[in-house]
Amino acid sequence: AKVDLVTAYDDAAGRTSTGTISADLGGQTLVSGVYSAGSSMGLTGTLTLDGEDDPNAVFIFQVGSTLTTAAASSVSLINGAQPCNVFWQVGSSATFGTTTDFVGHVFALTSITATTGATFEGQLLARNGAVTLDTNTITNDVCAAAPTPTPTDSATPTDSPTPVATTISGGELPHTEFGWQALFYGGLALTIPSMFVLVARRRRI
Repeated sequence: AKVDLVTAYDDAAGRTSTGTISADLGGQTLVSGVYSAGSSMGLTGTLTLDGEDDPNAVFIFQVGSTLTTAAASSVSLINGAQPCNVFWQVGSSATFGTTTDFVGHVFALTSITATTGATFEGQLLARNGAVTLDTNTITNDVCAAAPTPTPTDSATPTDSPTPVATTISGGELPHTEFGWQALFYGGLALTIPSMFVLVARRRRI
C-alpha cells in the first residue's frame, strides 16, 4: 500500500497544470483538469466540480504546501462527476475543519488531521506522518461504470475497444487515464484488508 501511495502521489504531482488556484476554492465551479497552487490551498464554503456529463472526468489538485478547509466547507459534485476521480496531492499536511464534507483521495506528504464530524468520500493517506481522526465517517466507493449505449441496429461493431476492468471487492474499477489507479485500489483492498480506515465502506470511526 505504501509503495502504491508513493506511485500515486508522484504521478499526480507530475501532471501538467491546466489551471492555477490563487485564491480560496470556495464559491468556484471547476471542470475536469489539473489545478495547482504554488503554496497553500484553502476551502471556505462550497467548491463545485462539474463532470460535464462525463463519468470519467478527472480532477487533480496539486497543493504546494498545506490544504486547509474551514468549518462546514464542502465539495459538491454535479453532472456525473465521481468521487473516485478526484485527487488531492498535498505537499505537506492537510487539515479539515469541523463538519467539513469533503470529496476525493487525499495524498499528503506529511500528515492529515480530520477534526470533529468531518466526513469524506474517498481516502485519507499520509506518506510520512499520522492520519488523525475524530468522530469521522469515511466512505470509499469504486467508480460507477458508464452506461452502455443502446445499439441502433443489429450490426455488431468490430472496431470498438473492449473496456478492461480490474475486479476488486465491492465491484469493478474501470481503468481511466491513471494507470496506477487500479493497482492502488487493488493494493489497499486486497493486500491489506485489515486497514479499515483506508478501504472501509461507510465505516464510522
